[in-house]
Amino acid sequence: MERGVWSLLLLLAGAAGWADVTVRLAPGEVIRVTRIDPARDSIRIDGALSEPVWQSVPAYDEFVVTEPDTMQATRHATLIRLVYDDEGLYLGAEMIQPPETLINRLSGRDAREINRDSINLTLDTSGTGRYGFWFGVNLGDSLMDGTVLPERQFSNDWDGPWRGRSLATERGWTAEMFIPWSTLAMPAAGEVRHMGMYLSRKVAYLDERWAWPAKFVDGR
Repeated sequence: MERGVWSLLLLLAGAAGWADVTVRLAPGEVIRVTRIDPARDSIRIDGALSEPVWQSVPAYDEFVVTEPDTMQATRHATLIRLVYDDEGLYLGAEMIQPPETLINRLSGRDAREINRDSINLTLDTSGTGRYGFWFGVNLGDSLMDGTVLPERQFSNDWDGPWRGRSLATERGWTAEMFIPWSTLAMPAAGEVRHMGMYLSRKVAYLDERWAWPAKFVDGR
């Protein structure tokens, strides 16, 4: 994996479970990920960002165009929201674009070389760039996942028990993911756990890929 400055910090609270989660974009730049109470803030993974919790947390739109490698601002917004609980990490994504431009091509799991709208998340669970996992939801609910090793060695041989759904909307489309902590290999850690994180979006009608941050990073 490529070394950089974007990392997800998971702070443990001893036997009580997870405490705070923050995303450090660069020294001095930190995003706090909200912990939810499943009894009060339950999220149904159906692709619709209809739960009140999604409207109560910040949405981030920091994507740039990476394919082609222009690093320019994107044509449409990509709004990312993250929350978590003791069971896992939740991602809510809203992909803004004209509805008539949506491209939905269904396939079996892990079919990657298809030009279609998708949102993808990669986690460096080692925190040191040694290994991680990637997850993708395509418009239409075809899922992709696998592992990643140094030097961008992506493999789709791994299929994890996580959930993802999508939904076409009047503003474009939305997606939700739930990734259980129990499905991820993570090294032993003390009170602070470091994880790298990377998001990308394929906009099929433009044949472009947008990413945040511009390059995948490790957690150091």
